[in-house]
Amino acid sequence: MELGDSPATARDHRSPADDILDKLNNDLNQFITAVESGSLDQLSADDKVRVWQRFERIRNRLPLIDHGLIAAAETSNLPREYCSSTMIQFLARVLQLSPGDAASRVRAAAAVGTRTSMLGLRLDPVLPK
Repeated sequence: MELGDSPATARDHRSPADDILDKLNNDLNQFITAVESGSLDQLSADDKVRVWQRFERIRNRLPLIDHGLIAAAETSNLPREYCSSTMIQFLARVLQLSPGDAASRVRAAAAVGTRTSMLGLRLDPVLPK
């Protein structure tokens, strides 16, 4: 069992997201193996740069998942279910993040998330995606 793994009882209940995450994990492991085994060494310099650029585009999309998960957790009041008074405290506890990293993630999610005015009107995000 690795740090952060769910207990056996939690693993028995699988959601559609679990299947997607399993595939993502397997694909990532396959790519790591390809890089570590030197199979990219046979590529030309231009091809290596293209692979790196594609990987960077993928890496830059990962925070979008974080933002969505944070928004869903806030909407469903997940921090309170886990006895946390704030989302920052929740992320620090559950994901074992530093308080600073947790706060950065919450601020980033808030910046790209939809907002509501004091009158209940929907407002655009501070930063568009």
